[in-house]
Amino acid sequence: DDEATVSQMTNGIKMQLAATNARVRYAAWGGIAQFSEDHADVLSSETWTSQLLPEFLKGLDDPCARVSLRCMEAFQHFGESVEREDLEPFIQPLMEKLGNKMQSSDVKLQKKAITFIAVIAGQVDDAFAPYYGHLMPVLKQVIQNTLHKTEERQ
Repeated sequence: DDEATVSQMTNGIKMQLAATNARVRYAAWGGIAQFSEDHADVLSSETWTSQLLPEFLKGLDDPCARVSLRCMEAFQHFGESVEREDLEPFIQPLMEKLGNKMQSSDVKLQKKAITFIAVIAGQVDDAFAPYYGHLMPVLKQVIQNTLHKTEERQ
C-alpha cells in the first residue's frame, strides 16, 4: 500500500518535470530528490529508473540554469540507489551532457557536474573506465582553474 502511494505521488511529480513554469520544474526536482532519499527502495526499482533516467537527461538541458542545477542535485540522491544494469544504458548520453557542463565557466555548475559524475562512477564501477581518458584532462583543468581563484575555494 505504501509503495502504491509513493508510486502515485512520484507519477504526479514526474509530470511536473515538464511544466512550463521553471519554478514548478524546480520544485518537482526537489520532490524527486526527497522521494529518492525517503523511498529509495521504490524509486530504485526498474520500473521507476526506466522512467526517471530519461527525465534526468532532459533536466540537464533545461533552459533555466537553476532547474538544471536542481536536477543535478536530485541525481545525487536518486543515482546512489540505482542498479548498475539500469544505469549503464544511460552513461553515454549523461556523460556527453555532463562533459558540456564541465566546460562551462560557471563554477557552481562544474561542481554539480563533478558530483553527478562521481555518483555515476560509484554505481557502475569498472564500466566507467572508458570515460576516464576524456574526463581526466577536463577535471584537471577545472581543478587548476579553481585553485587559482581564492574566492572559489571552499
